[in-house]
Amino acid sequence: MFAALLAFSLSLGAHKSPRTCGPAPFAECETSRELVISKEFPPALKRLVGGAEAAFSQRKRPIYKEVIERLKVSGGPAQDIGHGARLFGGCRQNACPEKAAVIVDRTGVVAIGVVDYRSDFNPNLEVMVARAGPLANDQAAALKVWADKEVASDAEVLHAPIALQGVHVRSLRDEPFVAEEKPCSRLAALIHRCPQG
Repeated sequence: MFAALLAFSLSLGAHKSPRTCGPAPFAECETSRELVISKEFPPALKRLVGGAEAAFSQRKRPIYKEVIERLKVSGGPAQDIGHGARLFGGCRQNACPEKAAVIVDRTGVVAIGVVDYRSDFNPNLEVMVARAGPLANDQAAALKVWADKEVASDAEVLHAPIALQGVHVRSLRDEPFVAEEKPCSRLAALIHRCPQG
């Protein structure tokens, strides 16, 4: 009996809740899951995108909320991408083709990328950076490498000839983000309900 109680109490200790990291710039974070449960992350993300909305999934909603939802299932450890920046990728729980990634540096969140299946069977990558310039080009390139790998993984899992179709980059400090309304694709209809028009 004592051995059973000891084994049970040890098993309770083995199930730790995800550790938190922060404050910004989130240097201690190891995964996107840790990033999204940090109380400082949502405000930092909102500072980048403001109140901009987009219809990346089922309905039009604030971009920062959509990105947080798409980071809840971790895509693995953060990647160091140079210039003191790290890329965190993830996907929406129970809908993993709905993916997002963020890049953070010492100043906070500086770029986001959202894999958008709404425009066609082959998805686009929507990238939003703080400012245009050479560093933003490096951030967009890192997000494209991440998205290519993630979409190739989707193609393998879904047994479908899917490839990243295009990359759209917007500089949020230089021009506000305005999402285009796009028709729902066949794959989007399979993954989730399309917005009702």
